[in-house]
Amino acid sequence: MFRSRKKVPKRTNPWPLTNAASRFLAVSLMTGCFLIEPAFSQDFLDPSITAQVSEKPPSLRRAQSKPTEELEKERKPNKAAPNKTAPKKTRPKTNATFRDYYNYDIPGFDIGGGDAANDQGASGCESTCKSVRGCVAYTYDIWNQRCFLKSGADTRRFDARSASGVMSEIPAPRKSRTPITFEYFNNYKLWGMALGGEKPARSRDQCKSMCEAAEECVAFTFDKKASGCTIYHKPMERTPQPDSDSASKVQR
Repeated sequence: MFRSRKKVPKRTNPWPLTNAASRFLAVSLMTGCFLIEPAFSQDFLDPSITAQVSEKPPSLRRAQSKPTEELEKERKPNKAAPNKTAPKKTRPKTNATFRDYYNYDIPGFDIGGGDAANDQGASGCESTCKSVRGCVAYTYDIWNQRCFLKSGADTRRFDARSASGVMSEIPAPRKSRTPITFEYFNNYKLWGMALGGEKPARSRDQCKSMCEAAEECVAFTFDKKASGCTIYHKPMERTPQPDSDSASKVQR
């Protein structure tokens, strides 16, 4: 009787290679030439293993099954809440109030590097300042009808031809300590609010002395032909006049 041979269990190949991969390995062993690759391509792997490797995890499948809009929302970083304590941009309000400084000029801080024509007086210059970003003060040249907008105001100096305003929200400008002198305008006559009527005067210097003696006087006009002196506390206009000499107080 023939004994039945025991069936030897077939060894499991730890490297599930296809026939093409086995032939490639055998030829390499025989020839001594090895082509080292970082990994076998999918053609050399067992199709069943390839299917297992290529299968996507359930979590990844669920993530990719989400709509594109939801994925975009998750990718966007959360925006931080606005800082409520951050300082606001400086911008004058249309209802802002101003402190008036008649017969005073505010030097420096000109916005735009110059002035602008304005025939609406100091009130019109103030309205313009309210509508311009960064404007906190102004100086209006009464005689020449020019408006100077200011981004700041730290000093005010005496000038009989000027009217200025400073926003109430900023500190009041300090008075200049420079001496007050007279600026002369020969062959010009001043018009405005006078302190009394015309008084007799023999010379321009006598007219000047009369102005210095009156505390409210800021300017005067000497009429050479009529030998008369008129002193003003608000000179509003200056016009050419060959028979007149005028002067006004100013700080430099």
